[in-house]
This record gives sequence, C-alpha cells and structure tokens, in this order.
Amino acid sequence: MRCSLAPICLPDETNLLLHKIEEPRRIIPGRDDAGIIYVISQGASLRVSGDSLFIRSFEGEESHVPMRDVSGATITSSFPFRGSRQVG
Repeated sequence: MRCSLAPICLPDETNLLLHKIEEPRRIIPGRDDAGIIYVISQGASLRVSGDSLFIRSFEGEESHVPMRDVSGATITSSFPFRGSRQVG
C-alpha cells in the first residue's frame, strides 16, 4: 500500500526501505454500520429515552431504534406559511 501523505504510512515506508520492519501496517478505515433515520410523516415526533430513539406518528403509533444503530436523523415536513411577505 502506498500512501505517503498519511501520517502513519511515510514512517512505515521509510522503515521498510531501511529494513527495520518486514511489512508496513495495513490501514483499513472502520465501517459505519449505523444508519440515518428519515422522518417524513406530517406531525411525527422524535424523542430519546435511555439508549433508544423513539419515533411517534401523528396517529400515535410508536417505534424505537437503538441509538447505537443511528448515525443521524433527518426530519422533513411541509407546513403552511402565513406571513405578510411573499417568499420566492
């Protein structure tokens, strides 16, 4: 593996050329198994309790997801705009 710009690679490549080590360390990035929660239902709500994220629909149905499985949450909803200025 050649990546002289990474802080760990250049010393390993130098030590390999100087025969101080037999093989450079492998750099493998960690995999993020957590997902993003998308809430698109009008009137839905999110809350955290303990180690879980709870999603409640406007109708009152509730589900939960362990926080270790969540890397982020996105809430998308439309709402009526009432004002004296035009938007757009």
